Amino acid sequence: MSTKSIKHLLGIFLLFLIPVSNLFPDSNQEWEKLMAGEIFVEIIDQNQASGTRLRFKVDASAERVWKVLTDNTILTDLHPDVDKVEALVDEPGKSVIRYWVTILFTTYDYALDSRYDAKNFRITWTKTEGDFKQITGFWRIYPLPEPDTCLVINESFVETGFAVPRWLEDWIKANKTRDLANDIRKWIKKHP
Repeated sequence: MSTKSIKHLLGIFLLFLIPVSNLFPDSNQEWEKLMAGEIFVEIIDQNQASGTRLRFKVDASAERVWKVLTDNTILTDLHPDVDKVEALVDEPGKSVIRYWVTILFTTYDYALDSRYDAKNFRITWTKTEGDFKQITGFWRIYPLPEPDTCLVINESFVETGFAVPRWLEDWIKANKTRDLANDIRKWIKKHP
């Protein structure tokens, strides 16, 4: 059995046998929509902070998606709201990136400490300094049985600390998260 076949079997095992707190669709109908290309975004809560859970299929290998998500040189392409980034630390398994974003004519900055687990296609991050009260999250990529396809899951919690109605903040987060999934797909299609 080839290494690629073993990886696919492991992916299937992880998808269906290991319980992971509602990360995966709950019904066959949701799976069908996901496999047809629908992007699922939902608002979730963690420790009184609201966040988003994103699930979408990408027509590329998990390795290709991994390269895109860990390439710090294209962050502003994937995140159009980010004005610029600076790598403070960029080493195997870890990076610390400073981000600058403009919101309503005011520029904010923050640094995220990201950890890369290439073996499990998992990226985690947390805010270490800068504006905003809290930023945490993860990316996880699951190879699917169909060649050159994978399931991408993201959870992100951003607590700005601004006096903004929760419903408005959640609406903005959900829309920006959906845009991010589309931007990742477009980037991969445009840069094979």
